[in-house]
Amino acid sequence: MLHEHNHLINTFKTALERMPGEEYKLMIHPDHTPSREHERRYNAPLINEVAALVTDGEFATRDIVIEARNDKLTKVAETHKFYDALQYPLIFSKGQEGYHFKIPLINPETGLSLLNKKVSCMDFYAFYMMSRENDFNMLLRCRQLFHQYLVDMYVKVESERLRYISLYQTKLRAENYIHLQDAVANDARVNPNDLGRMVILPSSFVNSPRYLHEYTHDAFAYVRTHGRPDLFITFTSNPAWQEIVDELMPGQKSIHRHDIVARVFRLKVKKLMSVITKGKIYGELKDKLKPNQIDNIISAEIPDPSSDKELHDIIVKNMMQCPCGPHNAHVPCMKDGKCSKKFPRKLQKETIHNENGYPQYRRRSPADGGQTSQWRLRYC
Repeated sequence: MLHEHNHLINTFKTALERMPGEEYKLMIHPDHTPSREHERRYNAPLINEVAALVTDGEFATRDIVIEARNDKLTKVAETHKFYDALQYPLIFSKGQEGYHFKIPLINPETGLSLLNKKVSCMDFYAFYMMSRENDFNMLLRCRQLFHQYLVDMYVKVESERLRYISLYQTKLRAENYIHLQDAVANDARVNPNDLGRMVILPSSFVNSPRYLHEYTHDAFAYVRTHGRPDLFITFTSNPAWQEIVDELMPGQKSIHRHDIVARVFRLKVKKLMSVITKGKIYGELKDKLKPNQIDNIISAEIPDPSSDKELHDIIVKNMMQCPCGPHNAHVPCMKDGKCSKKFPRKLQKETIHNENGYPQYRRRSPADGGQTSQWRLRYC
């Protein structure tokens, strides 16, 4: 099929003939953490996931270099229209064109291209990720290869943003960052010979240091105005949600469609925020919560199955992790022979607000009205 329909097959054959026969292994050392960085940010992955590590300097480019039989090298840039087909020949089996800079932006109402408007990299790949009626989408059926493709293309999106920032520094008014320039000029540890062309990364670039710094100051300002928050709410995605299961294709599991999980989770979070703010399930929250009110809002116990069977089954199924300890030292939470999450917690009749600001929630023993649940270690 590739020989009949893919016009790039000759390129693949040449690359296959020159492919080395040795096997290589990628190793990540989690103990090599850059200074002043959070230790968990560079943890080695515990499960089989797809990730990308983008570096700077001489390794910044992600272009494909093709060597022909006459030893001539040809570079295919990541923004070339055939980059995707060269990188993923089984997905684009006919050598289809991918993203490039000259794709015109079409007005959906008139069907005409907008003057001097081009399709952005993010919009292009977001379009091809969607599932449509009467349309066979090959991407959504590729499982782990689909994940790799998404990560690879997102790196391309970020690269395009960085390229735009680098080329349009005047529009971003980079010359106004005089304090940053003075700091670099007055820093005795900076060697002028090691400095290249200065590029200012604005705070609008998501997850950049200045972006995080700006959000940190916003959080401080909020606390200074309204006081410290009373509730720290976490919301975990459940891959068994019916909204996710209904959208899976035959033979697929939720781990094959992270795009569906992410979209459903976002809708659930918006619904949760609506229930909290408009439904007021926690009340008006006008006054600060007192320690004796915590048990009315937060429960760290197993619900009573006789009074709320549905909630009991949900908690036992989703909120209880495998028992850890010396008898089960291989679980991820174990570190230096102890549980890093400080389990098992002590049983106590009521919530205690300690000096460090972290409450010790009520966990009653069966003698005090608490509930228990049995676990079998062989199922963990």
